[in-house]
Amino acid sequence: MKSLLKSVPRLIVFGIAACIFLLSSPLEAKQEKFTRRQSLGRNLKAAIAVVASHKQKKKALRAMNQAFTRARSILSTLDERNGKSETALLNQNAGGTSIQAGSQLLYLLARGQQLSELTGGGFDMTLGSRSSKASYRDIWIDRANSLVAIKRRRTRVSVWSIVRGYLADGMAKILRQEGLNHFLINVGGKLHASGQDLKGSWMVGVQDPLSRPGESVCRLPLRNQGLASTSFRTYRIDTGSKVSSPLYASISIVAPDAATADALAHAGMMLGERARSVMQSVVGVAAVFVDGQGRVEKIGRIAAACFSR
Repeated sequence: MKSLLKSVPRLIVFGIAACIFLLSSPLEAKQEKFTRRQSLGRNLKAAIAVVASHKQKKKALRAMNQAFTRARSILSTLDERNGKSETALLNQNAGGTSIQAGSQLLYLLARGQQLSELTGGGFDMTLGSRSSKASYRDIWIDRANSLVAIKRRRTRVSVWSIVRGYLADGMAKILRQEGLNHFLINVGGKLHASGQDLKGSWMVGVQDPLSRPGESVCRLPLRNQGLASTSFRTYRIDTGSKVSSPLYASISIVAPDAATADALAHAGMMLGERARSVMQSVVGVAAVFVDGQGRVEKIGRIAAACFSR
């Protein structure tokens, strides 16, 4: 199987290989495929890549540029490392007064709490806090009045365990509004796949966490789904977690949207042995686990071709 995977041509996109296979009926012959990559700055180190298919080049490129503009706006609003962002202001007022929040922060915090409850605290946007008592329950949300607050003074919120997937979903919304229905967005290994490629389903390769970049451990088709892969190293950077003995080298999640996949991939690292049962309980979710010896386990309904060491 490993030799088969290596023999398939791949387009490597920042740790996730976007591969083309004839898995479904092709698009109209007149469709063309266009690719754009842009960097959003030092806090998001990996450039964002968008591949889209459309009949009109000018319309496709204009829509892709608008999607990148949307991504910059989202990141500016949510990135706590940006001292002027809403999340930074929320952290600055921890233990004090509430702040007025825009629709993006309100949604992300509310969705984060839902996913925290769903995973029994495996996903938690407060993991990097100064206090060991910090919890997602410290986040107070009043959606009716667009107010949010942090109850404990030493609790801090970080969006980096979900924001890449959220960026991909936000860009996808813009592309659809502009009339593009077939595209693949990659934000640092968090993917949103819509429609299909020129020759069939979007086929992506999951990076082998124990090998050099570009080596795939699985390949799987995506259509109108999100995919997120998280290695243990990335997990520690994103969350500030002190976990030192991970059960898995990487976890990849397929979900209805990229933000959910991103959050659940991070949650799986924290959950350890409970990750399998939690992922099995979530409707519409599938997973690929790679342990420290390179053994691969698939959970849920997923048409993935994988190999173990």
